Amino acid sequence: MIDQRVSKRAIQYLNDPQCPIDPSDSVSLEQTELLLQLQRDVLEDIVITRNAYDVVDKICKLAEEILPNSVASVMLLKHDELFVYCAPSVPPEGIQRLNGLKPGPNSGSCGNVVYREKPAFVTDTFTDDRWKDLMPIAEDFGLRACWSVPVRTEKNELVGTFALTSFETRAPSLFHRRLLDTCSFLVSIILKREKLEKRLVDAAYFDSLTKLSNREKLQLDLNTFMAQGKEFVLVFVGLDRFKSVNDTYGHETGDYVLSQVAKRLSTSCNIALGVYRITGDEFAIAIESPQSLQACEALAQQIEIVLNPSFSFNDAEFFIRACAGFAYPLGDGDTVSELMRRADTAMYAAKESKDKNFAVFTPQMADKVQEQVQLERDLHRAVRDDEFEVFYQPVMEADGRTIHSMEALIRWHHPKKGLIVPTVFIPLAEEAGLIPQISCIVVEHTLQFLNDLKAKSLPLHRVSINLSGREFNHKHINELMGMIEDQGLTSHFEFELLESYLMENAEEVISLLDSVRKRGISIAIDDFGTGYSSLSYLKKFPVDKIKIDQSLVKDIISDLNDLEISKAVVAMARSLGLSVVAEGVETEAHSQLLSELGVDYLQGYFFSKPIPAPEMEAFLYKSENA
Repeated sequence: MIDQRVSKRAIQYLNDPQCPIDPSDSVSLEQTELLLQLQRDVLEDIVITRNAYDVVDKICKLAEEILPNSVASVMLLKHDELFVYCAPSVPPEGIQRLNGLKPGPNSGSCGNVVYREKPAFVTDTFTDDRWKDLMPIAEDFGLRACWSVPVRTEKNELVGTFALTSFETRAPSLFHRRLLDTCSFLVSIILKREKLEKRLVDAAYFDSLTKLSNREKLQLDLNTFMAQGKEFVLVFVGLDRFKSVNDTYGHETGDYVLSQVAKRLSTSCNIALGVYRITGDEFAIAIESPQSLQACEALAQQIEIVLNPSFSFNDAEFFIRACAGFAYPLGDGDTVSELMRRADTAMYAAKESKDKNFAVFTPQMADKVQEQVQLERDLHRAVRDDEFEVFYQPVMEADGRTIHSMEALIRWHHPKKGLIVPTVFIPLAEEAGLIPQISCIVVEHTLQFLNDLKAKSLPLHRVSINLSGREFNHKHINELMGMIEDQGLTSHFEFELLESYLMENAEEVISLLDSVRKRGISIAIDDFGTGYSSLSYLKKFPVDKIKIDQSLVKDIISDLNDLEISKAVVAMARSLGLSVVAEGVETEAHSQLLSELGVDYLQGYFFSKPIPAPEMEAFLYKSENA
């Protein structure tokens, strides 16, 4: 079958006007059998070997046997220049001089083939102008004739040449032309297979989005490095709060940020043995480096510098913080899976650290991470089985006697650990992507509480719900709003967002805040005074209330700085038409001073700690009948 294809191709491709086919020439049965045998030998090798170069090398040597006193070569086109791919009988100096050959009318037989996209059969290199630019090579190596044909792959694309170069002047017979065409055709099959295998390898070992090696390739490489006894360190790099980018701006934006992170890590970590993408927002770097704390700290600083500049996409600007976990091979008996586990453990320890963005693995980390892993598993179960209870803390009018509103505060009833407060499990829920489900649970419990109050003819006060920046996106907010609107209780809800989140995402959240307010739910800025609010942005935010953080209230009686900041917050709120809540009111002195400063509402243990729904009912009843 292949021979028939070669026969059809021969008519179209094997003629060269400067060296026409002799009409009386023919191919004998013996010569045909020789070509068929060459094809059979090569096809057998293609089937049983995975090394493309070895098969091409065999083709060249078989062709040289058939045409004595010649050398065979395959050149491939790369960036408009020809480079020797295989030439088993050409000395290294000759290959060096041929590499980088620019196709043209005088650049030899192969250069002409690419230039004209036709065969070039030069019978005498010393007299044929097509060899004019390569005459020094012809003279130095005694090359007297050179026959070259195109090598083509998919869609008839010319990718290179196959040539037979002789040390004597001679013209190719029809058999020689058939030999050339047979060899070029076989080379094209091998190159197609090599390209297909590369695609399969890329699919197995490379990440299509970032073009980095993937987790499977990392495991293979680590096995190699460890077997070679290389001194290296494995770094796991995790992006903080990346999920919020996806949730807020969509996966197209998230994919762009990931590709840019990959690009920066690849181009800047020039001492890396390899850079890899191992999961959605986590990368790995294997770096040949001394195994010391100082070296790890220097590498962590380098990674921080690389990722510090902002990322911009579709007029949005992002700042990505990364945490790095370092682990070393431990010598004989160590395994790749254990090394990767240690690096992963160190990375999560770095995420929990408040003063450093990196950590080097220690055995103590493993116990802590295992505990966190178990707690995360328990948290998934808690969401599924609703092991939560919502507590409520009253927010009082400035006189301290009248209830103005309430804040809903979730608690987790762990079956073994007892009551767990939000500061323990909310960060874990954020990392696990469980915050939207937990917020829905809070809203469900609060709706039930308000409906119970209504059924008992107790007054309904507004209830504030804390929202994480990770869930403040149109999809999830619409879900929460739908739940509240179905019960007709929008006027009894308030959403609280951290000042730090609003300032970091100012431009993006303004429209969503405005939409929420227009649907009847008020907005409060929580923990105000701990961040770096811009007055220009604060004026734009469609909010109703700011809450002075309890860290300012705690020492307001004795700390003049806290007092002055609180005064400034109240004055600013007045100028913007916002009401003010002071959190952390624990004493009568706090209550009296804050009232004198003009604070509208007071919240804290002085009035009540957060209490379960039945106790809050009793508190409301007592307040109503006081």
